Amino acid sequence: MSIAVNTNALKNVFNSIRTVSSNKTAYDFSNLCLMEFKDGKLTVSATDYEFYLKVSTNTGQSGLYSAVVNSIRFADVLANLQNEITEIKFDDRHIKITNGRSNFKFSTADVSPPEFPQMPSQKVSINGNLFKEMLKTVEHAVPKGQDSTCSGIYVKAEHETFNVFATDSYRLAVVSLKASTPSFSFTLPAKVVKILSKLNTGDSISLYHDGGSFAVLEDTENQWVLYIRLLDCPVIDYQSILNSFVSSCSFEVDKAVMLSALKPFSALEFESVDLMVNNNTVKLHASTADDEANDEIEVAGSGTADVTVNLKFLTDGFDMMNSGNVSVAVDNENKIIMIEQIKDDVELKEIIATKA
Repeated sequence: MSIAVNTNALKNVFNSIRTVSSNKTAYDFSNLCLMEFKDGKLTVSATDYEFYLKVSTNTGQSGLYSAVVNSIRFADVLANLQNEITEIKFDDRHIKITNGRSNFKFSTADVSPPEFPQMPSQKVSINGNLFKEMLKTVEHAVPKGQDSTCSGIYVKAEHETFNVFATDSYRLAVVSLKASTPSFSFTLPAKVVKILSKLNTGDSISLYHDGGSFAVLEDTENQWVLYIRLLDCPVIDYQSILNSFVSSCSFEVDKAVMLSALKPFSALEFESVDLMVNNNTVKLHASTADDEANDEIEVAGSGTADVTVNLKFLTDGFDMMNSGNVSVAVDNENKIIMIEQIKDDVELKEIIATKA
């Protein structure tokens, strides 16, 4: 049997699928995918055993067929196809694709695909595009390296607030959204940001979680479902950190103004920068044995403080904010700096530990 599929739609399916595939050659399913054709749809499924992903595209043709193929090789071939329509022919041991004058034949794998986990029972509706952006916003604070206790992104809903946050123990990035949802909490692997970036996402998607070891995201409009194995991470009471913060001085500054001032310091590769706050003025200073940089910007503030902050952390904190004014505060012991912005129903916070 054979079917005709829009080439771009087919490329989109496999570009998404390869995010949960690997280049492993071991005899497992991590470099393979299941192609199923039924009910007028082509559905492709793959897993790396941490993520399970199904993506579909409409064909409008009847028939029934399934086969397992190497997803990496299949995606690489598709990437170079130019004609609008690709024909896929199936037989017992091969899949042949034809696109214009180009044609390719793939051997199918004689291996049973793993079963997908059971769908959790509790379901809530969330804004898919906003959730994707929230995860991306805090990703910079996810711990890096093998010694990290938990390289994940925390998701917590409570008190009519939907929170996404990450911390590497030196900084805490939080995005909070006012939303009426049931209470729940779990920790997603940071790789979810990369996978979602390859998936078309609508304003309304379904999130399934019932306290088990998996969470599931489903977008019926864009025809994909993603099962995510959750991380078993220590519980972080980030709210107590926020509640215990007592400010000694604060100021407002335009995001673009601060990033422009920090850029030369980054160009000179300073590790940290001194911030000397005096009411409506902030002086920036950094030096090494060979280089020195100084700047001064006007702000709207009150109080004084003198702190040293990791330059990259400070830059990341301002980068996660939206354009416009940003609030900055230093605690009364000069140990923590908080960067904050509230717009509409979304609140952005970055807390950074200062250097002694």
